[in-house]
Amino acid sequence: MKLTTIAMLCHSINAAFCLSQGDESHLPWEQTPDELKKSIEYGVKLHLENPDTTPEQSHESWLKEKEAQGWTYGEVKDFEAKTHPCFKPYAELPAEQKAKDYLFKAVVNLARDLPDPSDVQDLSAEIVKLQQQLQNAKSQPAVQATAQVAPAVGVTICYKANRDTWTDNLYGTQLVFKRGVPRTVPSNLAQKFLSHPEFERVEGGALTEQASTQDDTQQILDEQAKKKQQADEVEELKSAEIQAVNGFRTKDAVIKYVAERYKEELDSDLKLDQLKQIATDKIHQFGVV
Repeated sequence: MKLTTIAMLCHSINAAFCLSQGDESHLPWEQTPDELKKSIEYGVKLHLENPDTTPEQSHESWLKEKEAQGWTYGEVKDFEAKTHPCFKPYAELPAEQKAKDYLFKAVVNLARDLPDPSDVQDLSAEIVKLQQQLQNAKSQPAVQATAQVAPAVGVTICYKANRDTWTDNLYGTQLVFKRGVPRTVPSNLAQKFLSHPEFERVEGGALTEQASTQDDTQQILDEQAKKKQQADEVEELKSAEIQAVNGFRTKDAVIKYVAERYKEELDSDLKLDQLKQIATDKIHQFGVV
């Protein structure tokens, strides 16, 4: 939760407590002087960055801040005169004033892991965006994949090794070559295959009409291109999802994300970075769900 939001909570609870003690001097946050707002935010930041700060240390920090601003002790709190009845060592404060420091610490510690409203809004917007991307990826026509791999000039090659067949796992085409049976492949692939002695170029380059009809090279290449495009789209979605998770600023936001998407409850005692790593691992393992 953002610093200012927590400061507003601390101020409101402190004002309510003071009102219960007969002190009606506290104004609503919107009407509170900027100097006092900054002082409250300073205290919130102290506890956020140093969770083990004690109420006494919190008061001493406040005391140093006030002293630097020219404040002194006075029986009445006066912003113009810069006097304050709590401008004294913590040990000399009455019990009700010490209680305010305990309340302040408790509120900050409670609110530190609550999701900020903007986090929830960002998460909702990102989820909608990713769902739309996934839907678009599923609805892409297959012909788009084939258009990207249209071969340049076809080159007819032939496999001539001793084995009856050879499947290309080296260049990822998954083409199955039968000994003595020509295939017409894109020129860039032909150069790769012809660098191996098991292949030779078929002079003339053109297949007979019957052989051309039986040549399924382009169909196989198109299918491989389609699979690659789909895999790339999945990886893009994963990357976008991981980026969204890394943008979460609270542990609660990550815990909620994993619970809703992957039906797993995470330990809230883990650090924010640890929770993000678990969420990232889920995305890698199970994809965007």
